[in-house]
Amino acid sequence: MAGCLDDVPVIGDGSASGAPLRSWLAEPDLEALLEEDELWEGDDFELDDSEVRERGFSTITPDAIFDNEPYTSDGALRDGWAAGLREKTGVPATELEWQLSHGVVWEFESTEEAEYQADFEASVASGNFDVEDVEINLEDWADDRHPDDEDLSSEGTYEEFDLYEYDPESIAFAVRGDYVIEVTSSPNVETVICLEDVIDARFGDGRGWEEDPDAEDLLAHTPDGHLVSGNLQVDTMDGAGDWTDGLLGGISSLEVDGETSELTLAYLYERERDAHDGDLREYVDANRDIGDEFATLHDYSIVEDERVLVVTGTVRTSTYM
Repeated sequence: MAGCLDDVPVIGDGSASGAPLRSWLAEPDLEALLEEDELWEGDDFELDDSEVRERGFSTITPDAIFDNEPYTSDGALRDGWAAGLREKTGVPATELEWQLSHGVVWEFESTEEAEYQADFEASVASGNFDVEDVEINLEDWADDRHPDDEDLSSEGTYEEFDLYEYDPESIAFAVRGDYVIEVTSSPNVETVICLEDVIDARFGDGRGWEEDPDAEDLLAHTPDGHLVSGNLQVDTMDGAGDWTDGLLGGISSLEVDGETSELTLAYLYERERDAHDGDLREYVDANRDIGDEFATLHDYSIVEDERVLVVTGTVRTSTYM
């Protein structure tokens, strides 16, 4: 099946089964985000060179968890990234259409050859929200963190979102009737500007992951799903002498359907010659009874499309919950 492009699933812009990944995965302009006071003491800071070192994301559709009991577990809903935003906003998982978290890590240098790292993570919840209730819950959360200070400040509006910043921990929020967004960042990043860039990636002309060729290649081979996660890094996994040689990143997409689920795994390699479906097939066959990403996989196929290998098959739902 190598090179059979018609067999390759393609990610859309969201469906009933998952979050619209392409619309939300943001990669803001680092230079516009930098908080120079946190970078340089003395002369003015001037960015010389920068590079995205790592990207990652996770999504979940809560209804898929609730509607497919007893084969599912709410453990995924209690993970730190998923539960954190709900805890701050007071929004229960039962009221969400989907939830998405994504982030980027940069490395950069100044003209003085000083080396730095910066990062951000954005969590987005989609649903039908009472804006006033969410904002009250955010104020209560901030008061509980620092009872003696007024640390949650209003930062105006942007694209019909009410913006707030919690300065002590580099956290910013955007609240609207259909979305709630939280951005956390390293101290050297302007958190509110980063939040606005995340909004722009979805509703304006902001930069998204798909403008990066590697990220675009990986996203283009992955379908929507109820639970989707992925990562992409600059450094490859050379040295293992197996199917992971030259691997840059991968995406896992799970479409839950009762006792069994449809699993799609897409792997991106640095070079086309690194993507060998035979090496991956040999590993899958040897590890389908072991507790890794191929556990319980059956009726599967592997498609080779240039730099990407796509595995599609059926798994027991409980194995991935």
